[in-house]
Amino acid sequence: MEKFFFEAVKSYDQINIPNVGSFSWNNGNPKFDSFSTYHDGKFLKFLKEELKWENEKATSLSSKWFNFINDELRDKKSFMFKGYGTLMIQDDKLVFNNQIKYKKSKILLFGLLSILFASLSIVLYLMTVQKEIVDEDITVSFVKSTEITAQNQDTSILSELDTDSIEILNTIIPNPELTKSGPLIELQNKYEDQYIIIAGTFSQKSNAIGLYETLIQNERFQCKIIYNGHSLYWVSVYISSEKSAAKSFLESNKINGWIKKI
Repeated sequence: MEKFFFEAVKSYDQINIPNVGSFSWNNGNPKFDSFSTYHDGKFLKFLKEELKWENEKATSLSSKWFNFINDELRDKKSFMFKGYGTLMIQDDKLVFNNQIKYKKSKILLFGLLSILFASLSIVLYLMTVQKEIVDEDITVSFVKSTEITAQNQDTSILSELDTDSIEILNTIIPNPELTKSGPLIELQNKYEDQYIIIAGTFSQKSNAIGLYETLIQNERFQCKIIYNGHSLYWVSVYISSEKSAAKSFLESNKINGWIKKI
């Protein structure tokens, strides 16, 4: 009924609620006056003429609504006109507090601004927080391990490598060609458009070097450490400009790795 009542207020400029007061329209908001409390019949007229309600229905429903407002003010000292405001008794006087209404355009604007600020926050967060890369345990396996003669006994390279602590069997003979300064670490742009077989990926350079020093014992591998320029070190065992050649090498040597195009 609130909606119909305030539509009637807009149509007739002012409408009374019996024993309560009158409402008018002021600058787009309802205005209450407690002096006019008689039944002016305007709301009943609006229901019958504008909404085409039958006289019995309009009279019954408007009367019940007016009585309900009076009962609520008597028992609860307030009555809320949903979507418009609240009528209440304060210091033995009836006062009306308007409910602030935001236009749809303002609500839409606030919504868009909220989405914009949320998006900017996410972008700033992603730009400032470095992606955390967790080293994974990588297993490199071979069908045939390289045979190394030491004191006339056959030994083999350890097939499983832990990225956190790489254990090398005491029987492996260190490669004299490795310099004390460690292996050469190359940037990925040197191998642009090349296919590499990666045996291990690390965020820590020391772990990459450990795997490199173990794999270089196998003379069939083109072992290299390739840096992507900002966070990862790839340990490669084969490089080719042809993907098919890299795939063939990967399968024939049973390497537990993967092919990547730089």
